Amino acid sequence: MRRGILQILSWINEWKFGIFLFLNTLIFVYIFYADINKRKGIGTREIIGDVTFKYNKIQRKFDNEVVWEDLDSNSPLSNRDSVRSDKSSQATLMLKDGTEIQMDEDTMVILEISEKVQKINFTKGSINVKKTQIQESISTSILVESSAGSVKVKDGDVIVAKQNPKALDVAVARGEAEVNIDGEVVNLKKNQILSLNEKGIETKDSKVKLVSTLEKAKLIESKKEEKYFKAVGATNPTTENQNTASSNSQTSPATVPNPIPQIKNAPSSDPSNPKTAPVETDEDAARRKKEREAFDRFMKM
Repeated sequence: MRRGILQILSWINEWKFGIFLFLNTLIFVYIFYADINKRKGIGTREIIGDVTFKYNKIQRKFDNEVVWEDLDSNSPLSNRDSVRSDKSSQATLMLKDGTEIQMDEDTMVILEISEKVQKINFTKGSINVKKTQIQESISTSILVESSAGSVKVKDGDVIVAKQNPKALDVAVARGEAEVNIDGEVVNLKKNQILSLNEKGIETKDSKVKLVSTLEKAKLIESKKEEKYFKAVGATNPTTENQNTASSNSQTSPATVPNPIPQIKNAPSSDPSNPKTAPVETDEDAARRKKEREAFDRFMKM
């Protein structure tokens, strides 16, 4: 027994430097991982607004920092925050003065909001700025600034889109917007669109329809569902029900039975009727669970 203990102590003494380095490596890896993944509070920073709606992945980076953190609904925002939306993601930011900023997918903005300045540094993507002039008060304009030009909104609903560094699209659904491109100022009114491209600045009159972030999120979800059911060779029950309802609306609803969504390889009997529903085997249950897990993974992509 004593001999075995002496051998262990001898081995530790011989490899103590290697063990020391190994333990240090584990400690530093843990500290680095914790620092990267920890959620930082807003601290003493002044709150300028919050996230009122988010769909999928929305991130924020504080000023003078390099680490991005995930945001949830009702997360507070501070001055000089960078906010970005991932692919197939949507977000709505609400500033303290009531200005609403709707972010489309793959969009990034930097918020510069203070008593003296109201500015959105617009890097890429598409945003919808909704600003309302409050009566009997002096409300400053909000400036959307990008490398291609700037857009000033004092009272209106304005869409600003930027697909590449030299392009800019501005559409006014309500109110007015002042667009400044290299010193050339263009005043846009309701249902007017400006496009900056290789040909220069083009403006036209066209009906501008706004779509909320919630509606866009539902559309993204619907497209993902359709893509999934197409990939597995099945019919989306939601679409099937909608198409059937549309068809039935042209006939008497009292004479048309409620149809059951048809899916390929499904049993011919009605599963909602316990008298005709087939008994589900262990193999069927396992297959159904596997399909459900595959669908959930697909929807999170």
